[in-house]
Amino acid sequence: MHSSEIDPRIDAYDWGFDTRAEDPTERSKLEEMLMAVKAFASGILRDERPYTLSLLGQSGTGKTHLTKAMGRLFRKISTKRGGTVPWRKLCDDIRAGERGMLRDLETDHYVALDDVGSEYQAKSNYTISALDGILDARTGRRWTLITCNLSLREIAEQWDVRIASRLKRDGSVVVGVDGVSDFSFRKF
Repeated sequence: MHSSEIDPRIDAYDWGFDTRAEDPTERSKLEEMLMAVKAFASGILRDERPYTLSLLGQSGTGKTHLTKAMGRLFRKISTKRGGTVPWRKLCDDIRAGERGMLRDLETDHYVALDDVGSEYQAKSNYTISALDGILDARTGRRWTLITCNLSLREIAEQWDVRIASRLKRDGSVVVGVDGVSDFSFRKF
């Protein structure tokens, strides 16, 4: 993790995220994901060197929940420009010729790209090129959080090795939550 100290406002915030799980490995992965998002948010508030945080793994593990919670938190405590962008909507807007959201991605202080790869043509040259361009413009320059239902290895195999490489570059952090059960099916 980057920030060794979590900002008190970030730590006190009610993320609405339950890390309880019967399996200790699952609990550890959920706690790691929550701490990674808290460290990321703290770094943004402290104007530390930007990096990319990737939350990777199957659906239902809380990746989108934490991303949206961070957006709500920043609307309350910060004037920094940014927000969550659903990947599928971004791809649809770009295909339709709407470039406003893409321009915002280049200038926003922080951006969360949610559910990257959820579009129906995840393997198309278009989506690979779009993500590659966004990562190229933002990596090491702007705060970028990515959620994806694939593992880093699957991204390299199914999309492009360059994408997987960019997710690991310039001090970026990858948190894998593979093996964590879907919240909808978890028993407490």
